[in-house]
Amino acid sequence: MDAKGLTQYANQIYKTTAGLMRMAPEDKINWKPSETNNWMTLGQLLQHLSDSTGMPMRCFVTGEWPPMPADASEMLPPAEKMPTAASVGEAIEKLEADRRVMEQVLADLPDADFRNRMASAPWAPVQLPLWVWLLMMVEHQMNHRTVLFTYLKLLGLPVTTEHMYAS
Repeated sequence: MDAKGLTQYANQIYKTTAGLMRMAPEDKINWKPSETNNWMTLGQLLQHLSDSTGMPMRCFVTGEWPPMPADASEMLPPAEKMPTAASVGEAIEKLEADRRVMEQVLADLPDADFRNRMASAPWAPVQLPLWVWLLMMVEHQMNHRTVLFTYLKLLGLPVTTEHMYAS
């Protein structure tokens, strides 16, 4: 895989994520499956999906990260502290902006850097090839897209495997 191949793959993931996001009911933006066990609201999940791929890819490539909490236990805040999307439409617009960031980051990345440069993350200071971290950011979106799929199922919406992979 090279940066061009990852871009093509990621664009398909963004497309299916956007399709599932469009199915989210606007009137359920504050809904969550349970009040226990640290569940995000639908709005928080949509917000997280909208900036979970391209933005961190840019950080991996540039090495410039937003300020991180001094206390490592605050690195992954509890759900009630996570930001929320104000609407489904806003989340979809942010997802598209994140997709454009992903495309630009990968378009500007020299192939030698993509394949050979080592990088780490503030939350996991292990050195891995840059391409591995970038692929993991696409997987991050896919994992949360699966959560969205589950939320939509729990809300009684008619989502199918096709919505996960081919919309």
